[in-house]
Amino acid sequence: MEARFGGYRTCRGLSPRGRLQAGALRERLRKTQELNGSHIVSSTFPRALETAEIIAPSVCRKDIDARVELGAMDPGPTCDGMTFEDFVSRFGKIDLSVDTNRSWFPDGESLSDFHSRVIQSLYAIENDYRNSRVILTCHGGTIDRALCHCLNLDIATRFETSTKPTSVTEIVIEQSGPWRLLRFNDHAHLAELN
Repeated sequence: MEARFGGYRTCRGLSPRGRLQAGALRERLRKTQELNGSHIVSSTFPRALETAEIIAPSVCRKDIDARVELGAMDPGPTCDGMTFEDFVSRFGKIDLSVDTNRSWFPDGESLSDFHSRVIQSLYAIENDYRNSRVILTCHGGTIDRALCHCLNLDIATRFETSTKPTSVTEIVIEQSGPWRLLRFNDHAHLAELN
């Protein structure tokens, strides 16, 4: 399968493998009860909403709070759905060391705008669900933004480890104090699928 920029315009939901991965997470959460009673907040992308719907019964939730601000970085209409290979042949490689206020895409979102959108959304969720556990179904780039903020890293930081689909990253967010990373990329439930 070719790697593509998967924005909201071209997202069609989970692949069959994605549904298996979300099902494995649901079973893990059902067996361990580690996140039972948590609220579920999801990106509005179909693949994130579908993941939320699959795991919701394992945490005894029917309601899902969908928020557009948790979506992946918007590549704009020109590049949404484009393969990485086609993008590089038309526009060149993405260089993270360039101005983060300028979009890499002809009509898309800049890294600075994406970062600000995600962090503001996470603070809003913390405010709306104060003193509660919240499960977010979102995207690898969204998690990267949270990690950069939590670890006080430059927003252009590239992580050598990519976030696995349906992995669990746990961050404690408080308005008045530093964020705390408790775990990252925990995907033990995927071992049987490999």
